[in-house]
Amino acid sequence: DTTIPMVTMMLHTFSAAAHRASAAITRRHLATSSVRLGAYEYNAGASASLLRVCRSALITGKAAHNRTFALMAEDELKRRMDDFQDLFVEARLCIEDAQESQETTYFAEDLDAAQEAVDEAVKAFNEVVADIDDKDQKNSVLRSNGLKVEQLKGEIQMIIDGHGHHH
Repeated sequence: DTTIPMVTMMLHTFSAAAHRASAAITRRHLATSSVRLGAYEYNAGASASLLRVCRSALITGKAAHNRTFALMAEDELKRRMDDFQDLFVEARLCIEDAQESQETTYFAEDLDAAQEAVDEAVKAFNEVVADIDDKDQKNSVLRSNGLKVEQLKGEIQMIIDGHGHHH
């Protein structure tokens, strides 16, 4: 039966397309960007859904007992955690700006920017965690980065509480 090898090959192809697509989508140019893969253009969203279709085909196929398919590929996990790390750093900088601009006319704007950056980092982290099926891998990510997320939430909340701003 050639189904599994074929689906595996498709999975790798689409996985690569999805990675390039997600890399091409910067925070500012969300889902409008499409990437060239060979002669085809894949919209990022399309390749992601194809990837999901392939994954579920694999998981329901003979490979169901093979635990590795439930693991998020190391390179995908690393790339997504790097993205989260960048968002985390940016959120921290925005929080510092807001702390430093208290009592100035820039404060409201800086606080909004910080809140937005925190929301974005938290969302990215939660999405990575939600996309990991393997319990050990999920716990490992939560252990190594969960505190960073709580730190961001706590720091932004302290600024908000200190100023009676409600967002």
